Amino acid sequence: MLYCDRCDKIIYWTNEEYHIPYFSPEDNKWHNYYPDFYIKYIDKKGNIKEKIIEIKYEFQVLTEKELF
Repeated sequence: MLYCDRCDKIIYWTNEEYHIPYFSPEDNKWHNYYPDFYIKYIDKKGNIKEKIIEIKYEFQVLTEKELF
């Protein structure tokens, strides 16, 4: 968060402000997913980009072999 505040290439950032609605077949209900961060920044070529970022511990991340 300090990096986002101090980086002159980051135009805007927020955490857990936006939600993504999704329907769960497990309970047949709508839920909201709140990503950890949203950032709007200027990339190396001067283009404005937007990213949604989710922070995970390493043990929670699947490897490429586990995905395919």
